Amino acid sequence: MDPVFTLQWPEFVIAEKLQKFLPRKDGYFILIPLSRQEKGIDLAVMLANLPLNHSVVTIQVKASRTYLPPAPKRKDVERYKYYT
Repeated sequence: MDPVFTLQWPEFVIAEKLQKFLPRKDGYFILIPLSRQEKGIDLAVMLANLPLNHSVVTIQVKASRTYLPPAPKRKDVERYKYYT
């Protein structure tokens, strides 16, 4: 069976936003490690403005799940105004 590469949703969203904020035409590259063995590195941003001058910044994306509680039985009850 061939291995399948998957990218978690929060990492995808951050990579997409970084691509818009740091365009390739300005010399920026967004790198995603293909190996999950790289602990602590989810994305890397590389600036290659000169042939031998490169700068690399690694990013770790943290995300958590949230669950909505069941709706109250009575319509006039409002438990919380906002949920994360």
